[in-house]
Amino acid sequence: MKRIYTLPLAAAMMWLGANSSEACTNLIAAKGATTDGSVMVTYAADSHNLYGMLTHTPAARHPKGTMRKVVEWDTGKPLGEIPQPAQTYNVVGNMNEHQLAIGESTWGGHKELVDTTGQSIIDYGSLIQITLERCKTAREAVDFMGDIVNKYGYASSGESFSIADKNEVWVMEMIGKGAEKGAVWIAVRIPDNAISGHANEPRIRKVDMKDKKNVKYSKDVISFARKRGYFNGKDEDFSFADAYENHSASTRRGCDARVWSYFRRFAPETDRYYAWCASRNSIWDRMCLCHRVQAQPESRSCRNRKAYKLKCLCRQCRTIRFLQQGPEASRGFGSQNSSLFAGWQLRAPCNMCCRQLHNPWDASGKARDMV
Repeated sequence: MKRIYTLPLAAAMMWLGANSSEACTNLIAAKGATTDGSVMVTYAADSHNLYGMLTHTPAARHPKGTMRKVVEWDTGKPLGEIPQPAQTYNVVGNMNEHQLAIGESTWGGHKELVDTTGQSIIDYGSLIQITLERCKTAREAVDFMGDIVNKYGYASSGESFSIADKNEVWVMEMIGKGAEKGAVWIAVRIPDNAISGHANEPRIRKVDMKDKKNVKYSKDVISFARKRGYFNGKDEDFSFADAYENHSASTRRGCDARVWSYFRRFAPETDRYYAWCASRNSIWDRMCLCHRVQAQPESRSCRNRKAYKLKCLCRQCRTIRFLQQGPEASRGFGSQNSSLFAGWQLRAPCNMCCRQLHNPWDASGKARDMV
């Protein structure tokens, strides 16, 4: 769904009277971040002119040669047809019988990348529905979504997708190629004990493109950005979010701030992103894709010392710092009550790593803190 912008109150009241304001928010919790081990994804499309509708597509077997009509989700416009597989799965809303669930939020991106070929027939809504009809797992869905838009073309603007099953969750971001058929995309698996989210802004920045287990992408995601003049750095410095979208003060306040409000409830160290969301800082402290939130009691001796330990898991900085309990510590992490942290081991980036954008997985397969 379309993004929402922040406006002064008086102007907003008049604007809302004549225009639709749509805001999709996906909040994500991987299985290690929930008390019962469940994977959770929320999907809200907040709008005064959208009304809830629960659709059902029954499981079916299809004779060879059966075609499936593709209809644009937002408008109902017929886009084309694609062949049906031998079997499709039962789908209710945004989840299928195998507990595969997909949500989305629209961010648009460069306007010139909206399809102009006239041959693309897979819009973002149809992409979700068709994937749910044909895939069992999140990992399978990521590959399928990349393949089908490459084959039939992508008929929407920039999108972020939450793709989850009962074991893992991925964030996938995609945008069209303008006069070229298909799409460029990237997907990152969220570490098991982390939270993530997206709200009408692309969120995937610098990642380890060699990590085939936890990062997937279209083969031309970097080369296409170079060709269009969106990126001219080294491959290892590539940021999908910054190459394919221009982040304005309005979208950071109206979009990223929604995810930040979720982060800071469970990861107090994310208070440092206030400057980013308030559009006071455009270079450092860009909000990371995900944060680990699981906390474990360290020891009674630590409680007696009235200190808490922060451990950074980033490749470039594996430091352990002890911060004494008190006003200085609480101010540093935006808490009004530092006793909340006494005796707990919190995994969070250190000051150095706030200025780096990392893949949340290291070479050994262990989760790091952020992207």
